[in-house]
Amino acid sequence: MSLLRLATAASLLPLLAAGCQGVGDAPPEERPSLIVLVSVDQLRGDLLAEYGDLFTGGLRRLLDQGASWPNTTHDHSETSTAPGHTTLATAVYPSRHGITGNSWFKEVGGQWRSVYAVEDSLSPLLADPELPGRSPANLYREGLGDWVKQADPSALAVAVSRKDRASITMGGLAADHVYWLALGAGVQGFTTSTYYSDELPAWVTRVNSSLESTLWADTLWQNEIPEGDRARARGDALETEGDGVHVTFPHRASAEARDTTRRSLGRWLEGTPSQDVAVFQLAEAALTELQLGQRGSVDYLALGLSATDAIGHAYGPRSQEQLDNLLRLDRELGAFLNALDEIVGTRRWVVALSADHGVVDMVEARNAAGLPGHRITSDEQLQMRSLAADLRDNPAALALALEELPFVADVLTLDEVRSAAPATDSFMTLFRNSDVEGRGVGPFAGIDVLVRFEEGTYGSPRGTGHGTPYYYDRSVPFLLLGPGVTPGVRSDRAATVDIAPTLAALGGISVPDDLNGTAREP
Repeated sequence: MSLLRLATAASLLPLLAAGCQGVGDAPPEERPSLIVLVSVDQLRGDLLAEYGDLFTGGLRRLLDQGASWPNTTHDHSETSTAPGHTTLATAVYPSRHGITGNSWFKEVGGQWRSVYAVEDSLSPLLADPELPGRSPANLYREGLGDWVKQADPSALAVAVSRKDRASITMGGLAADHVYWLALGAGVQGFTTSTYYSDELPAWVTRVNSSLESTLWADTLWQNEIPEGDRARARGDALETEGDGVHVTFPHRASAEARDTTRRSLGRWLEGTPSQDVAVFQLAEAALTELQLGQRGSVDYLALGLSATDAIGHAYGPRSQEQLDNLLRLDRELGAFLNALDEIVGTRRWVVALSADHGVVDMVEARNAAGLPGHRITSDEQLQMRSLAADLRDNPAALALALEELPFVADVLTLDEVRSAAPATDSFMTLFRNSDVEGRGVGPFAGIDVLVRFEEGTYGSPRGTGHGTPYYYDRSVPFLLLGPGVTPGVRSDRAATVDIAPTLAALGGISVPDDLNGTAREP
């Protein structure tokens, strides 16, 4: 375990003790002993309503037995994985927690270099010390896992995901166990870094061994949507899906993976629902092996489910592939909630489910529905790069030139974003909430301009994505289930910064008094 991790954990105690306020009115015997935060990567808020009647498992249970806030949004402009997960856990905007993007540009010695959100050369991976190191070293703020540990030093904070930038950011600064699948890097199963431990626990190694007959053997992805429900999703053939060739079910690794190496197969698996099955498998093992919620402490477990994001990028949110994935997710989540009942105990846990960001529909699907949508062409990309090269020393002039392009809605200079003047519109506020000095994000990082493209614009010839301040990228679910939660749909607006304080309140956990979010009435 790194010295940085030990120093960070020690420093949190006085910080939190000095800046906390008490929340939660339930007596201790009625509070949950395990707080669970689930993020379904790229699960746009409206998809639960659109497909809700098809769910029969965990999503259905959350919708029927829990509270839901359909009008929930991230309130920052850079809607991507790392800032979204960090916001869920810290209850402050990226401008304050520091994770402004999946990566950003930082000026070093007069040169701008890319920095990955969770990179840390001092914390190598256990699976392969030659791979880039990982830790929360770039994170400015403590989060829900840290608050839980401050309330009780014997409490455990655990985070599991396929993505390192999901589990690390949701785990916080002082998490005990943080694991992720790095299949595309050739890692055979779950790994961690020396920031957390010098070796994998035996129970994680056992789960990795079991993946040989489950995850690694799952080389065929077939459509399991019932025949009568397939018309609920878009037709299973759009030439801008996936690789443009293998755009229909069934999907076979033998045809779609580049070669037969583990690294190539791992990349293929990262684009299928099977990765989430593995995350649930390790999470259930953690419940048993670590006795989460069963030791007299209020523990914390964070799960990052990443399949929805990979599948959404390749095939779109209303594709056959995404609907099939959501039905599988519903089933696996249901089994995990049942495991919580059996292992931790009924009414001994509380879970919140949300997402790190939404997604825009495929450009072609938007156009067919009469909505604006545009794929930025290679010539248009070149035009923007040329303007940036010619006007990089004059941000104001570059902003005016970019605004002349038909697919650009607005351009802001960093001077405008960082001005003390009141925001001129809601987009300005969103950009301010994402801005971190010294960490430039976007295609014009280092030139001090921020571009907002026209609605429905996407900068790739295939698939779709997110990353804009538009509602479709900021809209996410907020579902809550557990003791102290009154079932029903809430009409009031909620923000993702409200989720961690709400969970903390239900667990009787004190929170810092300077959060951007507040606990919702459960």
